[in-house]
Amino acid sequence: MTASVTSDDVTAERGTSGPAAAAIGPDMQRLRSSYPPRPGVPMWPATELSAEAVSARLLSPPFTADIADSRDGLHRRERGMRWVLGWLSGHPGDTWQARWRSSGADAMGNADWVRPVLAARPGRSADSVTVCSGLRVCAQVLVGADVIRPSMGWVLTPRAPQNLVPLMARLRDPAGFAELTALCDSSGAGRTMRKAALRRAATILAVKGGALRDITIGDCLELSAAVDGRSVRRNAAMGFY
Repeated sequence: MTASVTSDDVTAERGTSGPAAAAIGPDMQRLRSSYPPRPGVPMWPATELSAEAVSARLLSPPFTADIADSRDGLHRRERGMRWVLGWLSGHPGDTWQARWRSSGADAMGNADWVRPVLAARPGRSADSVTVCSGLRVCAQVLVGADVIRPSMGWVLTPRAPQNLVPLMARLRDPAGFAELTALCDSSGAGRTMRKAALRRAATILAVKGGALRDITIGDCLELSAAVDGRSVRRNAAMGFY
């Protein structure tokens, strides 16, 4: 990352127009103007891969490290990945990102997006917790592999997946997360703030791609706006290292 942003620099906001904009004040308006977030891009190498190439990549290390010792686990992952990729292939688009967007899954959040996948496979234990959990993990692995980049709303709805940090640390930027974890542990921040810093950094990587050092001030400001009103905590401080 190029700089640090803390709660002293960023005040949570609900938008950039109307009464909410007035509550933001001129300092935040200048920050948002001076430090825009990185724009989304329509395509990149991983999202242009064929279904066969994606499956081959994601069903081998390090993407299977969490199930490497389980033949049944590998079989379930393979089946789940086949279901997800097959379902996405039925939607228009030349890339996995385009198919993801056109499928409507992104607007459903990281929990409910599995419903249309299950509905498309009648008689396949649609109410099974194991099946649903496996499909959600498949989507998270696709995100970790940078095959799809979901919106911030998808990642945060209903809340960031619990395994998002370990997935990003293992699949996207191991060295960066090791360094960030060491900095957090050596800081004076409490456990909650340290966990939040890792989770929020992982969220930005999921949405924007790249590594931790690519995160910009604008990305942090964008996340600050997105999480406003979602936290049950009175203290909505944002910590980035």
